[in-house]
Amino acid sequence: MLPYLYRKTTAAIESPNNLEQPTLEDTTIAPKVKLWQLWLILLANGMYALLANLLFYFNIIEPSRSSADKWPFIGLGLMIYSVQAMLIYFLVKKYADLRWLIQAFKAQDWLRGLTIGLLVWGAANLFLALRLPEGFQRLGSTRGFERFLPIFILNSMPGALIEEYLFRYLPVRFAENRRLSRERTLLLFMAVLVFFTATHIPAYLWQYQNPLSSLWGPFTMGAAYFFVYYATRNLAFATLFHAFSNNSWMLVGRSEIKDYSLVIVASVIWFFWRTYRRGGLR
Repeated sequence: MLPYLYRKTTAAIESPNNLEQPTLEDTTIAPKVKLWQLWLILLANGMYALLANLLFYFNIIEPSRSSADKWPFIGLGLMIYSVQAMLIYFLVKKYADLRWLIQAFKAQDWLRGLTIGLLVWGAANLFLALRLPEGFQRLGSTRGFERFLPIFILNSMPGALIEEYLFRYLPVRFAENRRLSRERTLLLFMAVLVFFTATHIPAYLWQYQNPLSSLWGPFTMGAAYFFVYYATRNLAFATLFHAFSNNSWMLVGRSEIKDYSLVIVASVIWFFWRTYRRGGLR
């Protein structure tokens, strides 16, 4: 490989006619990921999620879920997510490019996304308190927060990050990389959304024995996650929204909040700010 690169470079230097021809390195600057490679990454992770859900059918795992000690459950979740992260790294590095891994985790983008996400959460608490004046008399317990925080940081956030990276970041990046038409982009996003919903079948239908109609929940939330990420192009903000929708904790009132209007409004404002800075819609 190296002698071949050396001959191509030398020839380009020696011949003036070859000065403007792209070298072999130029063709690898933006590798074109094929559609089957994207789906291979998604299907492999879908199968892994299926196997991970099957673990909860064994009685040996039940004590870690029902025990008052949360750390065995957290440790199990971290182990499952760590293995999946390695699987994602291997597949993306093999079929795409390391930049597909690095670009999503820029420190500045994550600082901005987490900051705005926490501000939206704070605003949601404020509006909840205004709508429920008695809410100040029902502040969330410190004990509840102490149990919530490690589970949220070590389980909810990693799980949400993996799903947002797979089912939102990669499809959007693929559509941009391949310069798909608007129609083909929407078709791809819809197919990924259906697959995202299907990955919840083991948990919703088998583990918790919910009716088939319960899959409408992950389908609609998946569409919301898609909108938030596409509008903001910020993986941190989308991940925080996803994690809070799975495992929320509010300062006042009830902990489960299903009103995400502030997140949608923030995403729309972010979209126009982002496109304005880039000089037009993308």
